[in-house]
Amino acid sequence: MSEERSVPKVRMESVIRDGKPRIALLNTIDYVLHKKVRAIPGRLWDREAKFWHVPDNQLSLDHIYAYFPYLDPSKKWNELQTKALKEYKDQLQLERKSWSTVKSYLSHFRQFLKAMDEIAPEVLSIADAKEFIVQITRERNLAIATQHQIINALKFYFEKVKVGEREYWDIPRPKKARRLPIVFSVREVQELFDAIKNEKHRVMLRLIYAGGLRRGELLRLEKSDLDLKEGSLMIREGKGRYDRKTIIGQRISRELDQYIRRYKPEKWLFEGTHKSQYSETSLQNIFRRAVKNSGVNPRGTLHSLRHSFATHLINRGVDVRTVQELLGHQSIKTTQRYIHVSDVDIKNVKSPLDFLE
Repeated sequence: MSEERSVPKVRMESVIRDGKPRIALLNTIDYVLHKKVRAIPGRLWDREAKFWHVPDNQLSLDHIYAYFPYLDPSKKWNELQTKALKEYKDQLQLERKSWSTVKSYLSHFRQFLKAMDEIAPEVLSIADAKEFIVQITRERNLAIATQHQIINALKFYFEKVKVGEREYWDIPRPKKARRLPIVFSVREVQELFDAIKNEKHRVMLRLIYAGGLRRGELLRLEKSDLDLKEGSLMIREGKGRYDRKTIIGQRISRELDQYIRRYKPEKWLFEGTHKSQYSETSLQNIFRRAVKNSGVNPRGTLHSLRHSFATHLINRGVDVRTVQELLGHQSIKTTQRYIHVSDVDIKNVKSPLDFLE
C-alpha cells in the first residue's frame, strides 16, 4: 500500500495567528505527515488545538501541493474556474474583507462553480445562481442564516467580480426568524466560572462576560488596550471595523493584573503556542468543557455570555442606549443613526461581574 493511502488525509483551513493569515493543516497527527509538514518553512505547531499551521503564501502552497497532491485545486478546477476563483479572492482582499468573510465566501463560491461545472464562469447568470440556491437549500435543509450567506457570496461575484453587462439581482431573501438569544442566569454564570480550574481559561471567559465581548474581540486584545485603573478597555476594529470603549469593572481588572504578572504576555493579552494569537478553536473547547462540567444550559454558546452581559445590565436598570454603546451596536432599531454615550456615563456603569460573589 502506498504511503499516501496508509495515512490520514490532510485538510486545509484558513486561520489567523498574530493577526496574520495562516494555513492550518488538520489531521496531521500521523508521524509520516509530521515529517512532511516539518519541511515547510515557517511551520508552527499549535499545542492546544493540535495542528500545524504555515504562512499563507505561495511558497507554503507549493510545498503543500507537492507533499499532498490531492489538495491542489488545479487538479480539481479547469483553467477558467481557477481564473474566476483567483479574481474572486483578489476582489475580497482588495475590499479588505475579514478573514472569516473571505473563508466563507470562497467556500460558497467554490460550491457554486462545482455545481455549475459544465458552464464557463464568465457566462454564468443570476438564473443559474437562483437554481443553485434552491437546489442546495432543498438538499441540505440549510439554516436561514446560511442561505443568506450563500446569497451574499454569489451576489458579490455578480456585482463585484464578473465582467460584462450588469444583471438585475432579483433573488429574494428568506425572512429571518426572530429568536430570543439564549441567556444564562446570574447563578448559571457563577456556576460556569466555578467549573473552570485553569486561571487563564477562567479569566478569558470572565472577561467576555465582564465586557460583553465577541470571541474575536477577546482574541485580538493587546495589553495596551486595557485601562485597569479605570476598569475599561478599547476594542479595536470590532464588527464593522469600528473602535469602541467598554467597561469591564474592577474585579476582572484585579484578576487581569494578577494574570499578566503570572503569564507575562508580550503582544496579545491571551497568547497561544509560540506567543501567537490564541486559537478560536481552543477557546470554544474551554467553553464547552465548562458547560459540561457545570451543568448549565447546554444550548448556551460562547456568545451567550455576551447576551447575558447585556441582559443582566438592563435588568439592573442600565439604560438601553448605554448598553447599545457598550456592545458596539450601530443602532437600536435601525442603522440610520448612531447613539453615543459619553465617557462619564460609561465610567458610572459597573460590570455585571462585580455583582457576583
